[in-house]
Amino acid sequence: MGSDELIAGRYQLLARLGSGGQGEVWRARDVELNRVVAMKRSRAADREQGQRQTRREAVQGAALTHPNVIMVLTSFTAGEDHWVVTEHLESRDLAKVVDQDGTLSPERAARIGEQVAAALAAIHRAGIVHLDVKPANVLVTATGQAKLTDLGIARWAEETDLSGDSLDFTPGYVAPEVAGNAAATSAADVFALGATVYAAVEGQSPWGGAGVRPQGKLARAAAYRLDPHHQDGPLGKVLDVLLHKDPRRRPSAEDAQAMLAEVADGAELPLRVPPPPRRRRWPVLTAVGTVLAVVAAAAVFWPSESPPEDRLRLLGDPRTVDPCALTEVGALNRFGQAVLDQDYGNFNRCRVLLRLRPGDPADEVEAQVQLQGYPGPHTPTPTATVIAPVQRPAQRGDECERTVHLPDGHRVRVRAKHRQDRPAPLCDVAESLALGVLSVLNQGQVRRRPTETAADSLRGLDACALLTRAELAPLIGAAEADPGFGGWDCEWVRGRREVMIEFDRRPPLAEKKGGRRIDLGAGVEGLLDPDKEACEAVVPHRSLSDSGGHPMLEVVRLYLRDAAPGETLCPQVTELARAVAGRLPR
Repeated sequence: MGSDELIAGRYQLLARLGSGGQGEVWRARDVELNRVVAMKRSRAADREQGQRQTRREAVQGAALTHPNVIMVLTSFTAGEDHWVVTEHLESRDLAKVVDQDGTLSPERAARIGEQVAAALAAIHRAGIVHLDVKPANVLVTATGQAKLTDLGIARWAEETDLSGDSLDFTPGYVAPEVAGNAAATSAADVFALGATVYAAVEGQSPWGGAGVRPQGKLARAAAYRLDPHHQDGPLGKVLDVLLHKDPRRRPSAEDAQAMLAEVADGAELPLRVPPPPRRRRWPVLTAVGTVLAVVAAAAVFWPSESPPEDRLRLLGDPRTVDPCALTEVGALNRFGQAVLDQDYGNFNRCRVLLRLRPGDPADEVEAQVQLQGYPGPHTPTPTATVIAPVQRPAQRGDECERTVHLPDGHRVRVRAKHRQDRPAPLCDVAESLALGVLSVLNQGQVRRRPTETAADSLRGLDACALLTRAELAPLIGAAEADPGFGGWDCEWVRGRREVMIEFDRRPPLAEKKGGRRIDLGAGVEGLLDPDKEACEAVVPHRSLSDSGGHPMLEVVRLYLRDAAPGETLCPQVTELARAVAGRLPR
């Protein structure tokens, strides 16, 4: 049971999630920041060893910021107890996924393994060996994101020594050289990664199933007596390499990530969105190294019935959902200095400016998380309980993107582009943001915008209503309006001709080369900008300031595209722009 008492004047314990050899884990609320966290407390009965392990976890975790590693937020001592505070992830550990759902397809197991490999690569770059990679220490959300947890056993690579009396690993997933009392290196983690993926497709560890006792598994590991793998399909050759007897012949974590990604990209993998969790009692865990893995145990449970339709509308009301709530800026700090820009572009997107080198303002990546509407004019009914896998196309030119398809037909598109077209890890940036999107979606409906809509803001308008059928008919006939997300853009298409309206927030108007100013009536002056096959008009609407106090404008952008030269389209665009300007609230 929880308590109203605050730990360190800040943390309210809500429910004990489980316990392990060196402590217990609680779900708690950080009342200062109003968020749910996980808290590990060292056992009072074994303070010296337990506190040493929790302190080690805090130190190791503080050295890491990675989207596939459970984030350590802080640590402190209160009375005789030492606490480690981490993010709380709504998830199940991989062992429970296999136990409750059955073995995974090779492709889905590879996708989870790819993420664990990415986590290990970051851990190894920090000079750390995890030492206890196993299914119970891999947390998997309903959207397929995987995070590696429990750094309580991990040690700095140069300090790793397993010659003591206690086991600092789990026998079912131990590398053969470690079972033979050799020092653990990063190669031992890669073996454990392979053993974890093996268990996901085979339902047991490579050293034997539930009928083999821990000491028996340890003996089999030391003798390198692997059980054959039968259900691995395209994973077979990858597992052979990851589980190689000679640690020198195993790939690095980075190479393992690439190999697993190739297998994962070979198929479409539907992932279920869980309904609201049922209350359920969870067993207390006692094995060393499983403590933090129970953080996910009480959070997500898959009953057999389908979730209600409104549960599948993860974004809720498109006009009030906050796209910046899906944007995990902290996931980009490993690349450079990331700054959230909430005041730029259409209302359906959130921008992050990522400066790769502090001393070079031109070395900057622009990343956007954009909410997109249904492909077509009609709102679909949510289909099944499926979130499609993240679409991960290869980088095209100077841009990389990721797309998440939601059950109700909405999409979340992530794009990364260097502002000066310099070489940059664009796909790594896009991937980090996409995984952050999945993490937020897994928590339920996305947070609402923090501010109300100003009475005269474009945010309260419907873009499709700014032009009438009579005004559009000479250009596109009776083409149906296709509204975008939130009604903040709209397009009409007939053949090769397209009319499009979209709302935008931008700095004050400045003429482009080849463009010109136009009179839109009632004292409003806009911009006209033709190009090869289109003409664009920019209609200014409302002046405002961004969060930094810089002047900004809400504008309507109006396009007409056709096979004709853009300059020949500008007279028609000008007439449409005047009609739009006359309908805007002043």
